[in-house]
Amino acid sequence: MNKFVKKIKHLIRKNKGKLSTYTGVYHTWSEAKSNSTQGQAYANKKYDKRSLRKFTVDEKYTSGRNMIIPIVLATIKNKHRVILDIGGGVNSIFSHLSTTQKKINSCYVLEREEVSSKFNKIVPEKYKGNLKYISSINDIPYNNLDIVYFGSSIQYIKEYKELILNLVKLRPQIIIFSESIFSQLPDDIWVLQQNMGSNIFPNLFVAEEKFIAFMDNLGYSCTLNIESPINKPDGHSHSQIPRDQYKCKTLIFKQTH
Repeated sequence: MNKFVKKIKHLIRKNKGKLSTYTGVYHTWSEAKSNSTQGQAYANKKYDKRSLRKFTVDEKYTSGRNMIIPIVLATIKNKHRVILDIGGGVNSIFSHLSTTQKKINSCYVLEREEVSSKFNKIVPEKYKGNLKYISSINDIPYNNLDIVYFGSSIQYIKEYKELILNLVKLRPQIIIFSESIFSQLPDDIWVLQQNMGSNIFPNLFVAEEKFIAFMDNLGYSCTLNIESPINKPDGHSHSQIPRDQYKCKTLIFKQTH
């Protein structure tokens, strides 16, 4: 996979990204949630309504973080490759695969229970054998996975370590965490994300050093650790945490044993 690292770095940096602003320092998700306004559930409802009107399967152009999966997928030699997209929504990573990759891969998208069945109903007929929305990883009919992809989603998962512990039981070859905040702080903290209008909701700043050690203990070594383009000085800010203490990053882990 090393020969693809340079290309991945170029494509990620090419993506301009969106500006984000954070505030607050909280030790738990519940503490952060109690200080949020309207919150993620409100934002989810607006997103669901819009998504059900327009379902995207074929993207004309793929760039930035969405190019990671097609590239990494090309390094996997299995005849039938299985991808799990965590929180991919209506515009999941499946829509960024090439026409050939769509034909030979199974893509499962883990989504909230209230929308997974609705999304399945609007998947185009010709892709129903390759793309499926699920609300539990127990719905995956395989003992192993090739790629697990967190597309800027780990920061919204309340018990992310518990989810990862269950995922590694499926023995994925590669686990990708794309465009999430990793900090130099000693421990994880929760903050409030406030760049989506009136929706202010919890966002996790993952303690990078501990996280890499956590993954290593599970048998996954970090093979790519790259900053995202929104790390420019005016890209995003936190009202209390110094800018040099956190970065938006993409980390790729490969199974070692």
